[in-house]
Amino acid sequence: MDWNKDLNEAKQFARVVDGMILNRKVDNETLYHIICLSVEKFTSSLAGMQDYIPMNSGITFIFRELKKKMDFPESFMGEARFLNGFMTYCSLDFEKPKHISETDLTRMVVFLKELQLYTEIKQTSFL
Repeated sequence: MDWNKDLNEAKQFARVVDGMILNRKVDNETLYHIICLSVEKFTSSLAGMQDYIPMNSGITFIFRELKKKMDFPESFMGEARFLNGFMTYCSLDFEKPKHISETDLTRMVVFLKELQLYTEIKQTSFL
């Protein structure tokens, strides 16, 4: 598993989020999806560092598994659940998409930056 590739892609998505926030030419829902892509790639990178191939693609599931394998911040679980709260496209039940406020978006970006920092710190122990 090439976790460095996932890490590089996660960083690229995070830079895209920064640029999109600066120019504000997209809506919050679009930003949400790019944030989720970055979070997924950081998560995949962390799993790769542990030689762990997730049996499920859900972020909260993977976070629970990573918590068993490393000193994974408990706060990340709540943030993953928060992100999942806006995901309606994968639901079998029809749900009207939830509005993503500026406050929600700020919380998501803060979490993304915390996850990025955590992943980059973990990366140093594998170099």
